[in-house]
Amino acid sequence: EKEEGENQSDLAFLKQNFANLKSEMEKQSKAASKLEGKIAIMNGGLESKHTELFSRLREAYEKHAEALSQLQSFKLLSESERLAGPQRIHLLQADLDQEKEKEKEMQRKYAELMNQVQDSRAKVGVNGTS
Repeated sequence: EKEEGENQSDLAFLKQNFANLKSEMEKQSKAASKLEGKIAIMNGGLESKHTELFSRLREAYEKHAEALSQLQSFKLLSESERLAGPQRIHLLQADLDQEKEKEKEMQRKYAELMNQVQDSRAKVGVNGTS
C-alpha cells in the first residue's frame, strides 16, 4: 500500500510536472512564433530595401559605365581633331593659294584682253569714247 501510495504520489507529481512543462513549452512556442513573425517582417523589409538599393546601384553603375564610354569616345575624337586640324589648315591654305593664283591669272588675262581691245580699236580708229 505504501508503495502504491508513493507510486500514486509520484505519478501525480509527474503528471503535474508534465502539465507544467507542456504549458511552458506552449508559451515558448507561441513566443517563438511571434518572434518568427517579427523576424519575417524585418527580414522582408530588409530584403525589399536590399533589392531597391541593389537596383539603384546597378543603374548608377550602368550610367557610370556609359559616361566613361562617352568620355573615351570624346577623348578619342578630340585627339583625332587635334591631329587633323593642322592638316586641314594646310589643305585649306593650299586651296586658297591655288585660288589666288587662278585669280591673278584671270586678272592678267583680262588686262591682256583689254589691251588687245584697245589696240584693235586704235587700229580701226574707233575711239573708246562716243
